[in-house]
Amino acid sequence: MNNTSNGRPATSSQSAWSQYWRRGHLHSCPGAFQGNYEDSIREFWHSTFTEIDEHGRVLDIGTGNGAIARLALDFAASRSFNWQIEGIDAADIQSAETPINSGQCALILRGNQSSEHLDHADNSVNLVTSQYAIEYTRVDLSLAQVARVLVPGGIAAFIVHHTDANIVAVSRNELAFFDYFYQQLNLFGDSRALIQHFDKSGLISNPSLIASDPSAKEIMQRIQRQLSSITDFSHTHPDCGFARDIGTQFATTLNAIPRAGRANTEHVLQVLEQEMAAHSARIQANIDAAHDEQAISKLIQTAAQSGLENLSHSPLHRSSGELLGWALRFRRAV
Repeated sequence: MNNTSNGRPATSSQSAWSQYWRRGHLHSCPGAFQGNYEDSIREFWHSTFTEIDEHGRVLDIGTGNGAIARLALDFAASRSFNWQIEGIDAADIQSAETPINSGQCALILRGNQSSEHLDHADNSVNLVTSQYAIEYTRVDLSLAQVARVLVPGGIAAFIVHHTDANIVAVSRNELAFFDYFYQQLNLFGDSRALIQHFDKSGLISNPSLIASDPSAKEIMQRIQRQLSSITDFSHTHPDCGFARDIGTQFATTLNAIPRAGRANTEHVLQVLEQEMAAHSARIQANIDAAHDEQAISKLIQTAAQSGLENLSHSPLHRSSGELLGWALRFRRAV
């Protein structure tokens, strides 16, 4: 696994999201919402869906495992509409090879599909949606494709990350933890050194001898100091629960060495290392994709150049006041 200049393992954003969606998450904020999206996000999408008549075709870009596409399906089915809904994602998502039917509506999910190169016919879609997704793409190319596939008068609606949103602030804290972890600590190296020493010296099969082994004690003391520093980091960064989780995972894994053995413990560490690299890639992409007012103005200008008229744009807040992102609607010129 390659390292970046800041010491963090490098992995592609697309690969990271593919791993994430394969775990079955319905949306990209599993700690923020239960099940599908609620509150003002649901209200935004429901008000957008009312723009489409009973025989609409909907395309959801960056669908993940289909959260917004499923909202559209539920909305249309509850009104006995005949909508054809498709969700696409550049990642290797859990695609539905057969349509998900509800009433007269059908939903299909497809992975490995780029929004910059849609394979849909011109003038074939009534509504294009995207939530926390289109901003990760080459926006100029994606918007040109959106304008091409929309019918004249068709609607495009997006929710994109806001630089001041809480989820972006949390991502910055988590990225700071990753920088600290890879630049200041050597937990993976020391953990593997401990496993090898246990195995070589026979301590795995005789854990009662660990306390009398000076080399084992030295490595364990180094590891304990690092775990304590992770705890300290989490106390000074209360939004970074991820740091506490990592510390707990290491402690649990290493405590289980005598029972699990070398091969199983090394496998657990390998999986943890891969998971951390993937999560680091996701949150870095999240931060990079967040939009301030200047970036939103540029997005609107790019949309206009593609033939998409701006209908509305504003920050989107939960009913509690928490900033969630930017909400935008466009109409393809007639």
